[in-house]
Amino acid sequence: MAKDNKTVNGFTLLVPTKDRPFSGIYGNDIASPLGRIAFVNLATPAGRPGDKPKYGVSLLVPKNEGLNDKTLEQQVFHLKEIQTMCKLMAQDLWGANAEENLKKIKRGYFGDGDSPSTTGKVYDGYAGTRVINARNGKPRGHNQGWRILNEGMEPEQFEAGMICRLTLQPFLNSDGYSYSLRAIKFIKDDGVRFGGAPDPASVMDHLDNAVAAVSANLGDMTVA
Repeated sequence: MAKDNKTVNGFTLLVPTKDRPFSGIYGNDIASPLGRIAFVNLATPAGRPGDKPKYGVSLLVPKNEGLNDKTLEQQVFHLKEIQTMCKLMAQDLWGANAEENLKKIKRGYFGDGDSPSTTGKVYDGYAGTRVINARNGKPRGHNQGWRILNEGMEPEQFEAGMICRLTLQPFLNSDGYSYSLRAIKFIKDDGVRFGGAPDPASVMDHLDNAVAAVSANLGDMTVA
């Protein structure tokens, strides 16, 4: 942790400096619910022109059904765990102004897969889901990067539509919430694939653009 930062209730608080005139707060690593991955950029990072390319995926969590024999209640439980941490982060960052500031941010806890993109269309596979965009500018294996939790599995083997689970690190600043990808675990491939999606390099409006990773310990993310 940089000397300008400090720890508040276990979270890392970014203190504004001359070179970084904004504040923000990192949460702790937390496991996601099961979801189908989309916009998979694990083998090669991607980004809009002018932006730093990042590795990552979008996780599509169904609103009305469970996945891989998990019940909808289990899916919602994990989403609520993330939401609870995010609320605590806002309180630690903004104090008494947290509730008011949360009304002003551009990015809430999760994206809505039913909302159309700037093209006016809903992305393939997104309908009926909550969306978690997880990115990391550091490569796999870097101490601030991300990991694959399936032994022997390579980035090229992950395809859009597969059921996976992620380890995430939430980040909050004045723009809202974003998530750093810390780890991905393949759960099941039932043959679902998303086709016809635009090139992610040209439609990065749905991606987070303020994700940064900090060194953190990864706990076991075993899925029963």
